[in-house]
Amino acid sequence: MSSTTDNTIIHKFDGENYDLWVTKVTALFLLNDCNDIVSGVDVEPEEEGEAKMKYLRRKQKAAALLIRNLSDDVILSTGITGSSSPDEFRKKIRNIYGLRTGRSAQQIKKLR
Repeated sequence: MSSTTDNTIIHKFDGENYDLWVTKVTALFLLNDCNDIVSGVDVEPEEEGEAKMKYLRRKQKAAALLIRNLSDDVILSTGITGSSSPDEFRKKIRNIYGLRTGRSAQQIKKLR
């Protein structure tokens, strides 16, 4: 009997335990080959073609992973919409909830 593991879901972030959630969601991005998209390391290629299509698929996947692992209340309170980039999603969440948890500005910068 085979078992499958869903490597796209963690406990949804509900505004509590930001430090733990950001660690887990970063692991999800790494596991799903889209952390460089969210962190801004990879940028969208200017030329049309396979590389741009691959980048856009990874960007969509990163956005879906992030939204899928947020509670409805967090999505609504941050104003996250489907038109924003995953990098912008993460920045909004960090700016609202990362600062609430008492992280120092220096620690927050390391998450960028």
